Amino acid sequence: MLQNNTIFYFKELEKKLKNEIFIANNAKKNGGDPKPYVEIPLAKDLSERVENLIGVNGIAERIRELLKSNTREEVSLIISKEIASGNIGNYESRIKKIDIAIRVSIAILTEGVVAAPIEGISKITIDKNDD
Repeated sequence: MLQNNTIFYFKELEKKLKNEIFIANNAKKNGGDPKPYVEIPLAKDLSERVENLIGVNGIAERIRELLKSNTREEVSLIISKEIASGNIGNYESRIKKIDIAIRVSIAILTEGVVAAPIEGISKITIDKNDD
């Protein structure tokens, strides 16, 4: 019985949230805001938040799969290695792979609730040290 109440509760919350987003979208269409729609995408879990935040389509499923048997910290390392090595995504350059790998990793570690992965990193470069 408790599980049914919990499911009902969350479905009601989601229904109310979608209604509020509908109202906000209609209000934003009046032109008083730079964007005519609510900019924050809905996400049901960490995996969806990371995918939406960084914009790597399809990565949510891989994160979910890895989280079944790994800690969040381990998942951030595994995913970043997979992206940087070219096994996830199709990025034109090595630097782009590394950039996305770092951003996804940070998004996982921060649970996709802070701006650090998108605004906290200004630029990624590859350089050489004297040694």
